[in-house]
This record gives sequence, C-alpha cells and structure tokens, in this order.
Amino acid sequence: MRSRGSFAPGHAVVFLVWWMAHCGGGLVAAMPPDGWYDYTAHTDCRGRPEPAQYNGGILKYGNGDDPNGYKTTETGVLSPAFVVYNLNKSTMYTFSGWVKLEGSPSALITARLAPDNSGTRCIGTVLARSDCWAFLKGGFVLDWPTQTSVIFFQNADRTPMKITTASASLQPFTTEQWSMHQKDTIRKRRKRMATIHVADPHGTRVVGASVSVQQTSKDFPLGSAIASTILGNDA
Repeated sequence: MRSRGSFAPGHAVVFLVWWMAHCGGGLVAAMPPDGWYDYTAHTDCRGRPEPAQYNGGILKYGNGDDPNGYKTTETGVLSPAFVVYNLNKSTMYTFSGWVKLEGSPSALITARLAPDNSGTRCIGTVLARSDCWAFLKGGFVLDWPTQTSVIFFQNADRTPMKITTASASLQPFTTEQWSMHQKDTIRKRRKRMATIHVADPHGTRVVGASVSVQQTSKDFPLGSAIASTILGNDA
C-alpha cells in the first residue's frame, strides 16, 4: 500500500456531507445517466455494507458483495485512496460509502479531498464502529477544475487503527441536473393544495374574513401561487 504523504490546508469547497474510498486507479469524471439524486441515507449500523449508490459512480469496487470492494488501512493518518482525474468546477459531486473499524470500539472517521496537492478538505464524517458497518454520505463542489484529486479516509484524532471501507461511490451532477431534480422534488413533495374555511363558534361560514399565517419554521418555505393557466384563462 502506498502512502501519499500529508497535504497542507487548501482549496475545495465542501458541498454537502456525507464518504468512502479504497485503493484506486485513475478515474475520469462521467455524467449520471438520468440526473436523479439518490436521497437514501442509512442511519443504522449494519452487519453488511449495502451496494454502492449509482453503482459506484465514477469509482471502482461499487458492489459491497465483491471481496475486491473491501479495502483496509492500518494507519490513522492516511488511508488507501482514490485518484480521480479531471474534476470540473461547479459540478456537484456526491460521495458515499461504508466504514468499519478494528482496534477501537468507535471513532470519528473523516473522508477528505486533496485536489491537485493544494490542500485538503473534509467532505464527510461518520461515527464508525467495530461491530458493524456505518454509512457515510456527503459531497463537494470545486472552486476551479482540477487535473488530479485524491479522496482518502482519516481518523479524526489521528490515532492508529484499522479502517475498512466498502461500496464507495462518487457521482457528479451538473447544475442543470441538480436544479431539475430540486424542482421535481418541490413539485412532488413540497407543494400542497390547501382550502381555508373560516367559521364562527357556531360553525357558520364567515364571509370576507381576513386570514393571517405565521411561519414557525424557517426550514420550510411558505407561500401561495396562482397557476399561469388560471391567470391566462379568458373565460
């Protein structure tokens, strides 16, 4: 197993957390076939790793049932790594995988990105355990395109331990694909039709009542809209 040395602080912008890596050859970025993001995120620790999302994306060893998909490192500083070529600026990359430990009941494991040897950034964390597989998921967006990037695992406190990883996946999305999926998700899961009926204490409808709505959570947008088919209807 080759060590790739240490990296100084540096340059990629973290995009959305959640990671995993093994020994890998040169991998070139590719686009997803349909542009749909997989929201699946396992919060429970499992006896076996699930298959990789997106069939591994642009990474090898996508299937957790493949013995070649299990890669181990005994250093708490740098793990076996994926080398990925020609990552693009503004492309949204999602990274996921399964992690298991030996030599410690549990530890905080981070996945890190080192683009063009210009520093490292955390692109995901997970509290891994020795008795089961923990799922790590996240991602990143680069400030500018890179020729060669390395993704590797690291024990957060850098104490030596054996880290095993499986079912890694790195999947790119263009801004157009990401926007398309956001809009579709909003349409299917967020938008709801609501009819407000105002009545007095006796249940009699109140005509001309004024209604006010108070938003209690900033995480869920609230508003109203009229479809263009209604506004443009001459009837």
